[in-house]
Amino acid sequence: MASRDTAQGGVSAPAEYAEAGRWLRDLRRYWHLTQAELAEQAGIPDPAIIEWIEAGEIRPPLFVYAAYARAFGMDRREFAKTCESHYGCKGTAAAA
Repeated sequence: MASRDTAQGGVSAPAEYAEAGRWLRDLRRYWHLTQAELAEQAGIPDPAIIEWIEAGEIRPPLFVYAAYARAFGMDRREFAKTCESHYGCKGTAAAA
């Protein structure tokens, strides 16, 4: 299982992470998926990663953007762009 301390380097997450996490949680719930089901469909190795993202504890790694988009049947670039807007970032979504 992954470690939160490893994932975020032992640093407190910015406040934007909580808002973004709620948006991702609401999206998952809209699709009627549990965290474990989303992790399996998206190919995310540990459902705890989804828990941490939704709790606002970590920002998703870029590979997770594509995994979420695939699980939700969305365009990965559009999903990444929207996700980044929730995290207050600009310009990094193109790499997703």
